[in-house]
Formats: sequence, C-alpha cells, structure tokens
Amino acid sequence: MADELPADVCTVAANAIDDYQSIGWCMRGLDEISLWLLSELYGPTCFGVRRRTFSHACKAGRLEFPDREFRLREVGIVHEHALGVVKRGLRRLDMIPGCPRQSAHDRRRRIRTVGKRAHLQGSRAANRG
Repeated sequence: MADELPADVCTVAANAIDDYQSIGWCMRGLDEISLWLLSELYGPTCFGVRRRTFSHACKAGRLEFPDREFRLREVGIVHEHALGVVKRGLRRLDMIPGCPRQSAHDRRRRIRTVGKRAHLQGSRAANRG
C-alpha cells in the first residue's frame, strides 16, 4: 500500500533490506492501481521464466477493482508510467546507470530514419487522396 512505503531512503545501502527499502522509496508517488499492477506483473511468483501477461493483469484488475473497467491499453499505459517513476527514482539513487549518451552518429542516424518515415507517410497519404 502507498502509505506503507518508506518515507525516506537509506543514505548508504549496507544490505539487501536497505536495497529493498530504497526500491520501495522509488515507488512513492504511485497510486493504488499502479502499485497493484506492478505487484501483479512482478510479484513474488512472477520472477520466473514466464512473467504474467498484460491480458492476465487486465482480467485480474477487473476482479480486483470491479468499479473500473480495465482495458488492455490502460494496463499498458499504467505499466509504462509506473516503471518510469520507479526508474527515475532508481537513477536518483544511482542504483541503475543513467541514460547513455548518444553519439553524434547515432543522433544523425535517428534523425534520418525519422525523416524517411515522415516522407513515406506523406507520400502514402498523397496516394490515397
């Protein structure tokens, strides 16, 4: 539950319990549904070969929160948001590395690819019209 998450983070993680509390701190700010979804997808029984799917989580969400009509798209959006919040917290604590810097070559290649896509979409739209 959100009110059970640690209010402060350990400054120096000395053991696995400190790490666990730090990860809990990174989840502060998530609402009840986001926390539930993360536990549904990554809970104690889900760190095996097969993780629960979004469709399983969607079905479970309809049972857990009968007043909400869960849709698969909403599960994906909530999942992406929740992981983003946790990832930013973990980066703040230096528990995971920051974003790698892109080289100038990678940026140019990405810009060319995006430009090609835009050109192709424009020509497809013109052909339909």
